[in-house]
Amino acid sequence: MDSNAKNCLTFRRIIVQWGKIGKVMTDKPTATWIKNIETHGWTHASLYKLSVRLNGYKYVIVSASDRPELGILETYIFGADETGVALSMGELNGSTQGILSHKIALNNAGYDVEKDMPIVSLDEFEKEL
Repeated sequence: MDSNAKNCLTFRRIIVQWGKIGKVMTDKPTATWIKNIETHGWTHASLYKLSVRLNGYKYVIVSASDRPELGILETYIFGADETGVALSMGELNGSTQGILSHKIALNNAGYDVEKDMPIVSLDEFEKEL
């Protein structure tokens, strides 16, 4: 193999390795929906498992609250155990006022939502109210 071919092969290996490193560096941690949590009528909460801990928590509860009487829309993230019991009521990074979206709150915390909560029909949603 001549020196030009060796240089091209070496350069190609560097590019392939750099691509692998770049992918690893840009992959976001993930949040996977586990189950819905029963709450008050004005709150929808779900348990998520995180691929990378958030403030030491492997599991979090994401709670979206619509409280029109108070003019409040909010989605908060709380530390939890694997069964869905809140371990802290301190709001974690990603908690956001003015939205009702688990996905946006988790994105704000730096997570991609790998599996989100199932979508329910409007009829099913109204039955819950």
